[in-house]
Amino acid sequence: MLELRGRNAKEGAPPHNRESVVTITKNWVHRCDENHERCRGNEPRPLPMRLVDIGGPKLRLIESKPGQRGLYVALSYSWGDSSGVHNQGGTKYSMLQLREKTRSTLLREINHSKLSKAHQHGIHVARELGYRYIWIDALCIIQDNQDDWKEQPKFVPEIYGGADLTIVAGRSDDSRRGFLEPMYESSHCAQVPYRSIERPDLKTCWIGLPRHRRTGPTSDRGSCYQEALMSRRMIIYGEQQLSFRCRERHDFEDGHFEFVGASNDWFHLGFQNSDDKGDKTLAESAEIMAGRGTPIHKAYKPEALTRRLLSPWYRITSEYSCLSFFDPTDNHAALSGLVFQFQKAFDKRFGPGSSGYMAGLWERDMPGALLWRSRRIVDPDLPALQYPIQNGVAVYRAPSWSWMALKGPVYHNIGEGRGLSGVQLPWRTPRLRPANPDGRTWCPDPNGWGPLVIHGKDFPTEFRLEVKAWIRKVRVSQFQTKDYPDWDPWFRAYEKCKQSMNKHTILLEAEENKPLKTKSQDQKMDREASWEIAAIGLFDLKYGAGCAPSTMYVMCVTSDEGLLLEQTVDPKDGSVLFRRLGVFLVEGLGTFYPKGVAPQGRDAVRVELLPSETIVLI
Repeated sequence: MLELRGRNAKEGAPPHNRESVVTITKNWVHRCDENHERCRGNEPRPLPMRLVDIGGPKLRLIESKPGQRGLYVALSYSWGDSSGVHNQGGTKYSMLQLREKTRSTLLREINHSKLSKAHQHGIHVARELGYRYIWIDALCIIQDNQDDWKEQPKFVPEIYGGADLTIVAGRSDDSRRGFLEPMYESSHCAQVPYRSIERPDLKTCWIGLPRHRRTGPTSDRGSCYQEALMSRRMIIYGEQQLSFRCRERHDFEDGHFEFVGASNDWFHLGFQNSDDKGDKTLAESAEIMAGRGTPIHKAYKPEALTRRLLSPWYRITSEYSCLSFFDPTDNHAALSGLVFQFQKAFDKRFGPGSSGYMAGLWERDMPGALLWRSRRIVDPDLPALQYPIQNGVAVYRAPSWSWMALKGPVYHNIGEGRGLSGVQLPWRTPRLRPANPDGRTWCPDPNGWGPLVIHGKDFPTEFRLEVKAWIRKVRVSQFQTKDYPDWDPWFRAYEKCKQSMNKHTILLEAEENKPLKTKSQDQKMDREASWEIAAIGLFDLKYGAGCAPSTMYVMCVTSDEGLLLEQTVDPKDGSVLFRRLGVFLVEGLGTFYPKGVAPQGRDAVRVELLPSETIVLI
């Protein structure tokens, strides 16, 4: 079967004439302006602090006045080398950037020839579409001013959410190369007679062989991901074709389109775009339903509101964990704008102080938020998580108990909107609590790793989490998971998960019991021996032969799940500390817990019989 895709001949000349590209872009934008209330296009918004004025004969940087409104576009692109220094024709050149020493010059005039290709192309597209202002990070943030850099993440949602259109340089992995060249291949388009029931005035259309619809390198970049989330409308220069995405539709140049409204509604959960107009958020609806004067957080049950907020958070961060960064420590900066939006929503719904954030985890979702894990638990072909590497050296970018410490896809079970990461278990009773005197906050310094901590040099060298918990010692069994006959909670999920469990997990025995011995590599475990299995574990990292820890500690987070820990010592005072190794699921209750603690099964664990102690996680 030969698949053909096309677009109306009235929407432009044969691809890929530049006039045709401009025409189809304007048609997409106009249709959105006229029909999509949620997108709210062509509405003047508060202007960012700085913009590039492209409306006159000379380019120049402008600094807007407080409260000034207007229409502008934003550019989303990949810098390339994070230093902004590139090799061109054997010589090095530096990307023109806003710096303290260049600010006065750029306010007078910006030399177009010194701009990177991506910036030149972005300005060209914005001018073609009739816009006067464009926001480009390299030209609108003072690159060598730390105060300016720290403040900007707060405004990312407003900048990209307030832009009338975001130009996405999807096909370019380097600002030096731009994104308009080379022109897309025509794919042998032909003009044919065409009749439309909805548009009887259309007589012909252009058709051609299908082209793939991948965005390109920017879809793998962390900072570009956040910019796309915040943008109301995007014109995307993809790898093989142009497309337009708004809050309702995603249209491609080849004629394909998708309705994205249902999957693009996360911003309804309390997030607003600089204005007080627009669709009612859940919080606003709660206020109306409860009557004037009733606090929002009392209008709905807190559990329901928390789930509504955390479901999109875990969906977004699961995708975010797969992205790449030129500088591995940029993973906090590229998420900070989104964090600020969630904090506003938490505080609005539950009152001030409800938005505690700790290096990627929310206090409101503790302790379940600790139970993230490698996505290879549900996909046998995925690799383990890894330490981020820069210049051949492992990079520290978060404490071990945060998913942001490692590189690779993480998994959260978002069915309940919690951090609980079991395959099919419902949320169980927490088995640890904060060690802080107030019994409520989890971190000794809740401001120690908030969304403003975005630069590697500012990362705390040690960010501790102190909890009251029961821990015990275990060892890795000589038997493998595939030899285990009791397919208990984790295993009853589905076949693909079973493959992942066989390939990636380990069996854990109680350290005080006699080790189980295997006579051969292929020996299967008998039923009696299986009763000695205390838990099943999954390491975050992949260890080489003979390098994996043979003994470790396990700390229950719920009655069924918890963390694998290794013990270490603080070199300063000799105190005991623990570092995360992975996660585990309790298997043999009688083996895992002391006698009498779980006489009636998983739902009746007598936690009051378990001695707890202060555990310090780093």
